[in-house]
Amino acid sequence: MRSLNQFSSFEIGSTVSPLVRSGHAADHFFAAIKNIVGLRIKKCPRFLLKWQHHFKEEAQRRLAAKIGNKPIIVIHPGSGSPAKNWPAEKFALLAEKIKSGTNFEPLVLVGEADAKPAAVMRSLLPGFHFFENLSLRDAASLLSISAGFIGNDSGITHLAAALGVPVVALFGPTDPAVWAPRGKNVSVIKGGHSSAAALGEIAVDRVFDRLLDF
Repeated sequence: MRSLNQFSSFEIGSTVSPLVRSGHAADHFFAAIKNIVGLRIKKCPRFLLKWQHHFKEEAQRRLAAKIGNKPIIVIHPGSGSPAKNWPAEKFALLAEKIKSGTNFEPLVLVGEADAKPAAVMRSLLPGFHFFENLSLRDAASLLSISAGFIGNDSGITHLAAALGVPVVALFGPTDPAVWAPRGKNVSVIKGGHSSAAALGEIAVDRVFDRLLDF
């Protein structure tokens, strides 16, 4: 069997189409690896990303300096497309419900692509904790010590799921049967139909109740 670095990019790229016509995207793209290295696994395994303990400890120390030892829920209001974003106003209402109705502290995680929802949430949530433009390592470290996560169809949502965090993932125009994060603690809420409008119609109470189910 040849090692992966012995294959040309043409050989690897030509084994699978970039278009997902059926099934989950992870299984579709896993076929490229399976065909090359001869794996007998039918579907992409659900890997758990085990984060290094010293990264977790470092994140916990930094967090304790800001909020104490209260368990946290991470909220990420962005994604790669505004059409995939649940309204920032609803994320803000959800954060308020978590803070007033649970023993958890809501934290808002935003990056460079999340400027608009971040601005809306900052205006509505004075005094709340925002973590902005973290490195991927620091974002993963924060997620790894969280008690839960709420987000859209985004890479950060997939990262939280891979870390084993209880995840509530919100879907509208994209199909969760194809793009939902995989993990043992993932719960998906889908709008009534595949559109940004349907995503916006998802009620705050529905998301809050689903979070409490974990």
